[in-house]
Amino acid sequence: MDSISKSSYVVTEIRRLSPFIINSDDDLFRLFSNLIQPMRVFEETIERKKDAEDAIYASKNVISSALVMPLIRAIMYTIFAAIPFLILWYILVNQIRNDEDIKLFIIYVEWAENLRLITGIENWLTGLNEAGFLAAFILTILYFLLVTALIFVFIPIVIVLLPLAFVVGTITTIIDVIKGKATIAKNAPLISYLENDTNEMLDALVLPLSFVPPDYRYSDALRFFFSSYSNSKVATLKEAVHLYDDYLHKQRLEEGQERLLQSQQVLLRDLSEQNKRLIELDRKVSKVKRRW
Repeated sequence: MDSISKSSYVVTEIRRLSPFIINSDDDLFRLFSNLIQPMRVFEETIERKKDAEDAIYASKNVISSALVMPLIRAIMYTIFAAIPFLILWYILVNQIRNDEDIKLFIIYVEWAENLRLITGIENWLTGLNEAGFLAAFILTILYFLLVTALIFVFIPIVIVLLPLAFVVGTITTIIDVIKGKATIAKNAPLISYLENDTNEMLDALVLPLSFVPPDYRYSDALRFFFSSYSNSKVATLKEAVHLYDDYLHKQRLEEGQERLLQSQQVLLRDLSEQNKRLIELDRKVSKVKRRW
């Protein structure tokens, strides 16, 4: 069902149900039953509009960060590429020996021991106590690994890979910007179109929804009300509301309060703007009811 047929469906269904003569609880809950599907279509349209708005928001963020994104991606790509090379380097220097049958790792250790910072800190900590000696040993290893990694592995890899990663980051950013602009061009008119559809649906729904309490004007609540009444669990709307509140409370306890609250908040947030309009139009509804 496309957008046009959805809007037409809701309007047609509401016209078919009018006039809304409510003389008994049977009439009221029958109205709730007939409103379930139109309300579900209305909610789906709102969700579709929200998805389009989220897509535009994400695309605008991509476009606004296009200047710095190539550099950020280049740094990330380079770091990720350097890690396996770094591990491979440490493995090789522990396996390869020179002409004197000395591991390359030992040669690097002897070179690192000549660094003033290492020897200075090591001598200072060693003079403290046994814990200082252990700290000096750990610090020496960490500093050695850092210095050798930076000088012999990471810096060469950055020099070689960073320009290439920057090119790749620029290309991927350009592609994302093109996709973002296409997304905006596609969804901007769709949002306007869906906005008109929701307004048409709301104009049709405003009168029958005036019989529903404001906080329960969505399909799940209507379905629960009708199901409870048709199964003789409740006899009035007040009882149905209390039973539904109890049901929501039990759901929070069983499924986790946070998860249910988030889903309800999303739905209520999407409909909040529309409910404001419903409340404003409730005053006009009272005038229509007098004609019945």
